[in-house]
Amino acid sequence: MICSVPKCGRPSLKKGMCNGHYLRNWRHGSPFLGGELRHHLPTKERFEMYLFPMPSEHGCVFWTGSTSRTGYGQMRFGKKLKLSTHVALELAGIEVPKGMVAMHSCDNPLCVNPKHLRVGTHQDNIQD
Repeated sequence: MICSVPKCGRPSLKKGMCNGHYLRNWRHGSPFLGGELRHHLPTKERFEMYLFPMPSEHGCVFWTGSTSRTGYGQMRFGKKLKLSTHVALELAGIEVPKGMVAMHSCDNPLCVNPKHLRVGTHQDNIQD
């Protein structure tokens, strides 16, 4: 028997899935989460996987995924890393032009609430 996950093709071992998908399903609740297959999810779904479930009392929405050395959230797109704040703004329909930064009104580097973010220059961010 073959794994029931589309495009897998490996032999089925447990509950109709190969060992890898069975373990992902056991660990993450879905055979698609974790590992390489999460990169095939739409950007919004991947982004939302890394959000803390409840906003803070100030309305901050916390990024729980990977962070840079400077403490800002980051997300991989192929071989490229993007800041989670830039992804949050793009998902809200706000483009971050090259050379511009996402500025926090809440001064919390892990906040990805688009209501707390605005686009500005690096100098604007330093003055803020």
